[in-house]
Amino acid sequence: IIASIGFAFDIYELLMLPLILGPALRELVGAVPGDPEFQMWLGRLFYWPAIAGGVRSATLDLEPIRQHFRRHPDGNFGIATGNGLLVLDVDGPPGARTLRRLQRENSRLPETVTVVTGKGRHFYFRCSSACRSSDGKLGRGVDVRGEGAYVVGPGSIHPSGKSYRFEKGHGWDDIAVAE
Repeated sequence: IIASIGFAFDIYELLMLPLILGPALRELVGAVPGDPEFQMWLGRLFYWPAIAGGVRSATLDLEPIRQHFRRHPDGNFGIATGNGLLVLDVDGPPGARTLRRLQRENSRLPETVTVVTGKGRHFYFRCSSACRSSDGKLGRGVDVRGEGAYVVGPGSIHPSGKSYRFEKGHGWDDIAVAE
C-alpha cells in the first residue's frame, strides 16, 4: 500500500509539473515560455529523447538521420559505440588525474579523434574484438564506452551550456581513429 501511495504522489508531481514550471522559471530566472532561455532551462531540467529505443535505434542509414536533423536542427545526438568503436570518456579533474596516472603506468594514448566535452574529453579508438563498457573501472572519472553504449556527439550542447567540439586538429577529417 505504501508503495502505491508513493507511486500516486510521483504521478501527481509529474502531472502538475507543466502547471508549475512556467511560473517557477519566470520567478527564478525571468524566463518565459517561447524564450530561448526558457528552452535552455527546460532542456537542463528534463531530458526527452527524440528517438525511442536509445542505442538500439542507432543507424548508419543517412535518410532517417537527415530527417531527424530537419525536425530537430538544434538537437543533440549520440554516437553508438561497440561494433569496432570504443570511446574513452574522461570527465573533469578526477578523470584527468586518472588518465595521467594510467599513462605513466602504461604508455601515452596514441593521437586519435578527440572531442572536447562539457567537462572533459572523448578519445575515439577502433577495436577489433567486442569491447565492453565500464564505469570507473580504470579509475575515478574515466569510463569506457563500448558494446551497447553511446557517447554524445560533437556539436551537441552539454547541460552546462558548453558545446561538444572536436579538439583542434583531432576531428574526423584531421586524423585517423587510432587502434
